[in-house]
Amino acid sequence: MTQQKERDLAYDEWIDQRKALTARLSNGRLGYVHINEMDAANYQRAVDQVFGEFRNKEGLLIDVRYNKGGFLHDQLATLFTGQVVGGFVTRDGISQ
Repeated sequence: MTQQKERDLAYDEWIDQRKALTARLSNGRLGYVHINEMDAANYQRAVDQVFGEFRNKEGLLIDVRYNKGGFLHDQLATLFTGQVVGGFVTRDGISQ
C-alpha cells in the first residue's frame, strides 16, 4: 500500500468518526461536513452531502480544520445561507 493510500484511508476513518460523533451528540439532528480544501471537488462533495445524505437534518456542522486553502469561501457561504455574499468581476465589469 502506498503512503498516499494509507493517508487517504486514515482521513476517511477520521471523517467517519466525526460523522458518528456528531450524530451521537446531536441525537441524529446534525450532519457533519469536512471541507479540507477550497476546490471544485470539495465544493461538489459538500453540495452532494447537503442535498443528499444530510437533506433532512436540522443543521450542519461545517469543519474547515486543516483546510489547505483555495477560493470557495464565497460559494460555500452562498450554499449554506442561500444568500450571495460575494463574487468576481473582470476588469471590463463582467460578472463571473
